[in-house]
Amino acid sequence: MALKSEISQPNLHDYHNQALSKSRQIEAEACSSIDLDSNPFLILLMGSTGTGKSRFIGVLSGNDMGISKDQLEPYTQDVIAYKISNLTHFGAPIYLVDTPGFSDPKLSEMRIVTKLHSWMSINSVDYFHHLFYFHRITDPRLSGSNARTMEIFRSLTGNGTSETVTVVTTMWDTLWRPEQVRRAEARFNELQKEYFKDWVEEGSKFAKFMNTQQSVLSILAEHLKGSKPLDFNFERSQGAFPCHSLYADALQRNLLERISSLQKRLKSTTDDLQTALEDDESMDLQNILKRQKRVIIEDIQTTLQDMDDYGHGLDIDTYRADPEQIFSHLNTKYYPEIQEHLLAEATTYLLLLKVDDTADEQSKGVIWSRYCERMRFLHIYNPTSYPSLHM
Repeated sequence: MALKSEISQPNLHDYHNQALSKSRQIEAEACSSIDLDSNPFLILLMGSTGTGKSRFIGVLSGNDMGISKDQLEPYTQDVIAYKISNLTHFGAPIYLVDTPGFSDPKLSEMRIVTKLHSWMSINSVDYFHHLFYFHRITDPRLSGSNARTMEIFRSLTGNGTSETVTVVTTMWDTLWRPEQVRRAEARFNELQKEYFKDWVEEGSKFAKFMNTQQSVLSILAEHLKGSKPLDFNFERSQGAFPCHSLYADALQRNLLERISSLQKRLKSTTDDLQTALEDDESMDLQNILKRQKRVIIEDIQTTLQDMDDYGHGLDIDTYRADPEQIFSHLNTKYYPEIQEHLLAEATTYLLLLKVDDTADEQSKGVIWSRYCERMRFLHIYNPTSYPSLHM
């Protein structure tokens, strides 16, 4: 589907070095493949959910793609490339590659990276010329989720690549009172001098997306000058097992935080539901709590699958028949991480056995089997701390 713009265009001769060339109306068309023979200029868009990545593309083509300017729910769930027609960078066609947002409760950062690697492999893309990292200027402070997102993004890009990263601040168009604008300007400076200080010192630039097409064109022209491909960590780790990637620690911390948070939510919701049943609360409240509990369980199952896929090189199927050998081929430096990983899985499976009253006997058998496998591996790793299960 092509997104077309009928908006009058600024004179691109005013832009630096005439890096961008425009002819006719600009269109952004989602494409299933990349024309590598045309030496395309590839720009990757990343950031938390609701920071305006997809809207940036829609505004460029004069189409909001059905996204409200104050929308906070995640929109993009897959990696999607948009070819920008009638706009080139030094004669090369431009592709904007949109990605799912970080801090999405339904999609782990590891799954996002997996989707990106899959897209790169299918399209034979080895590198990107520039990265745009989106950040809401309206966020009053750098929250825990924002800080973790920055950490993951930093680990994905690696050292020495900051000069090809632009931090695009968004939501400026939602500020209408002078005091709001003053606070945002102060925050804009604070982000550069404190939170993103290392990035700026290494060459990253900051930009303001004003939710207008002219703003997008200005950002493209100003921040793509001299861009050249650099080896980002996520590019260098293509084909590697997630636990062996250059950003493995950040991914694992994210998975462990997710599963811990889900465990707490499941326990709390289960307690609330039990109280509602005992106090004979309204059926509406009971049904709401039951639905919440079911959603949490589904999210836990998805996260457990992500943890399996993350791995640590633990091929459980291979070592099921001979579990004593599971650690023999691994570097001992990974043992503490493996222990934490397996223990998180085991405690989650045990929690599911206790509180998931909708699971049938076959499902409970599978959960019990997976719990026992993790505990067996933990016993092999540390017999003192994890006594053998007698079954």
